[in-house]
Amino acid sequence: MGGKMIIKTKKSKKKKRQDLIITGIVCLVFVVFLSIIIGKLSQEEAAPVITEVDEAKITAEKKQTFIKKISPIAKKNQEDSGLLASVSMAQAILESDWGTSDLAVEGKNLFGIKGQYKKQSIKYPTQEFENDEWITVEAAFRKYSSWEESMNDHVKLFKEGTTWNANQYKEVLVAKDYKKGTMALQKAGYATDPDYADKLVSVIEKYKLMEYD
Repeated sequence: MGGKMIIKTKKSKKKKRQDLIITGIVCLVFVVFLSIIIGKLSQEEAAPVITEVDEAKITAEKKQTFIKKISPIAKKNQEDSGLLASVSMAQAILESDWGTSDLAVEGKNLFGIKGQYKKQSIKYPTQEFENDEWITVEAAFRKYSSWEESMNDHVKLFKEGTTWNANQYKEVLVAKDYKKGTMALQKAGYATDPDYADKLVSVIEKYKLMEYD
């Protein structure tokens, strides 16, 4: 009788180990799946419209006019939140093509933030970098009444984070120089472009935007 009980105990322990292994595998699969979903959601909430700035079409005067218009707002937002004015301005320049893109003109959206703003949105095609290639998709973007409203909503996103991670952009706000700020922005998953930080740094240094920080 004692022998039978020993055998039963061994089987029970073996079954427990198998159950633990299965549970571990299920948990691992769930975590991987969840991370993929969160990554997708992050791109959906704040995925900029990456455009190549056509320098030939935008005069130096127009560029300076754009900088002059957005710099006071960017500086004020830096005082209120910590978001470097240079980083904010570089994003606006890169993503709105100096305020000339259709989204910037018609939707007053300088940063390509998706979704709705006060129940207002506008649809545009945008490029996303997925599976090592660029693809074009149509998406709904927030529509604003002014560029200032767009910039204020942009910094609000950084301060409040996303619906699934309130601290998603915390490192961007605490960065004390533009290189750290742009790298933190890319690491936080703001854009799908793998060269996003480098492009921002290039714009900042070319137009000396760090002088506004």
